[in-house]
This record gives sequence, structure tokens and C-alpha cells, in this order.
Amino acid sequence: MGKKHGILGSVACVLLIQFALKTQAIDDDQLVVSLAGSDVTLPCQTQNGNCSWERRVSNVSVVIIHNSEKVSNHSTDNNVNLRLEDTGCPLTITGVTSQNEGLYVCTTNGTTTSTQLKVDEPLPLYVYVNDDLVTSWHYYVTLGDTINVTCRSDVVNENSITCMDFPLSHSHHEDHVQCKGDVGKNAVSNMYHVTHKDGAIVCTAWEDDMMLNVHKVALHVRYTPQCYLQITKGGVNCACDANPPLLYYVININGIAVANDTATTLEPSFHGNLSCTGVNEDGEYTSMEVLYQSPYVTDPYATAFRIISCVIVTTVVIVILSQAFVTCWHEYKRENIESDTEVQRNTEINRKLYSDDDG
Repeated sequence: MGKKHGILGSVACVLLIQFALKTQAIDDDQLVVSLAGSDVTLPCQTQNGNCSWERRVSNVSVVIIHNSEKVSNHSTDNNVNLRLEDTGCPLTITGVTSQNEGLYVCTTNGTTTSTQLKVDEPLPLYVYVNDDLVTSWHYYVTLGDTINVTCRSDVVNENSITCMDFPLSHSHHEDHVQCKGDVGKNAVSNMYHVTHKDGAIVCTAWEDDMMLNVHKVALHVRYTPQCYLQITKGGVNCACDANPPLLYYVININGIAVANDTATTLEPSFHGNLSCTGVNEDGEYTSMEVLYQSPYVTDPYATAFRIISCVIVTTVVIVILSQAFVTCWHEYKRENIESDTEVQRNTEINRKLYSDDDG
């Protein structure tokens, strides 16, 4: 029994010494205060990239990272990950919640660094569109409308400010916010003309240069379909841009719908008017009608014109050639007649000369 008690006593002494050394190695706690929903990085310096992390809450310690590998299966640590760097192994917490609060202890190379994480719930921040409270992260507006947007917070002291911004895309970052609001007021309003491009409303609440909350609402612009024909060699299709998405489209030939949601093959002899109609929840749109003729089809009017032109040209050529022939023929006959006359005259002269000689 005495030997057993001696062993237990030795073990207890070792544990107490280790705990004392561990406690002595802990630096003064660093306090990190974060708003719920934001991302937090807890620093830990190391030279060899090997470290361990644990979280202590109410004298209960949970090991999260051991030898730079995550070992915790606790649901609270689902959003906790290690990021290894050349000079450290910081712990990142994505979308921090109140359950992530506690004392985080990093151990590396015999040195322990502790960081106390405190999570504050953000002050309520509200977005109104035309005096209607927006309760979703998405809001649909109609193309061409002008809406009145209001951001309102519960910050009411003289150093507070509520801001509003209208970024043109969803890739907006908080550090790009252009603060549009008055100091000392807990609400700001602005008119927004709805264009053909989606955007977002970003509201932020500040107090003493510290952002207390941010609220983003994505704006989705609704509009009836905008459609146009896509004509290829021997076929026709309909291309539409619509929001809400297109329900269906039809191909119209000479004003009659002939096909739904499919390309239409045109006969080699096709000649007629084409258009297409797109339909969504907000209405329908018919493209401009296009007169189309298959490249394989010969226009009868054009053919007749070409034939008539050919006949006219041929006739003119024949007339010109005929006139030239007649002129040449007449000239030929005239020359022959003159030649015969000269021969006869010479013959008559010779005959008279011979007669005179005989006399």
C-alpha cells in the first residue's frame, strides 16, 4: 500500500509541476472581440510550423488541433480550421458564433500563447424598401421602377452613423463601402432607380469609427423576356434573356406558333415571316418579325426579270447586227453595181475604137 501511494504521489507531483510550468509559460491573455457572423483569425507564432490548439471554457479544455492536425469532432469546432504559414499557425474561425467564445491556447516549441475570444451580437440593423421591412437576403424589384431605400439601426448616440451603398455586383466588399449618411443619425434614405442590372443594398452601422453591423440585401431586377431570332442554315431558334427565368418560348411562322421550346427546321423551299415569343412570370415578348427566304429558293420575280432582261439584250444585239448586215449588204451591192457599170463603159469604148479602126 505504501508503495502504491508513493507512485500516485509521484505522478501527482509530476502533473502539478507540468501544470505549473504550462501556466507559467502562458503569456498575458490577448482579448479579441468580434461580431457574430464575422471571420476571426487568432495568431500563433512558430518557426517549425508545428503547433497545437485547445479551447478552455469553464475549466473544461477541448483539444482542437494536435501536432498541426485537427482532432476535434465537436460541432462547435466545425467552423474552426488551422492555416499553416512560414512563421505561424493561426487559427481561423469562419462565421463566429457565441458558442466559439472561450480561451484559445496555442502551444508550440514549449511556448504557450493564449487569446480570449469574446463574441458580441450585432445591434439590429433594418432595411426598408418603400416603407416595407425587408426580411430576406434577396429582394425583387421591377425594371424601370424608382424605389426608396432606408437603412435604420439602433445606434442613437452623437458619434454613431448609419451608412448606405449600392454596389453594382454581388462581389462587393465591406472595405469598399462609400459611407452615405449623417453623423448622429440612426437612419439614412436614398432613391434608387432600377436598371437592367442586378445589384445590392449594403447598410452598415458605425460607432466611434467601429463598424457594429452590416446588412446586405441582394437586388434582383425583374423584367419581361427580351428575345431575338437565331437563324442558321436551314433552321431557326429563339434566344431570350429574362428574370424571372424563361418559362417557355415559341417559334412563329407567318404569325402562327409552330414549335415550343425547340429549334425549327426550315424546308429548302421556305419563304415567309419569322418571329419568336418568350414567356416568363412577368409577361411575354415577341421579337420583331423577319422576312426570310431560304438560300436554296429562286425568287420567281427575279427569275422573270432576268429572263426579260436577257430577251431585251438579245433583241437589241440582233437588231444591231441586222442593221449592220443590211448596211454592209447595201454597200456591197453598190460597189458591185459601180464595178459592172465601169466594165460596161470600158467595153463600149473599146468596141467603138475597134469600129473606127475597121472603117
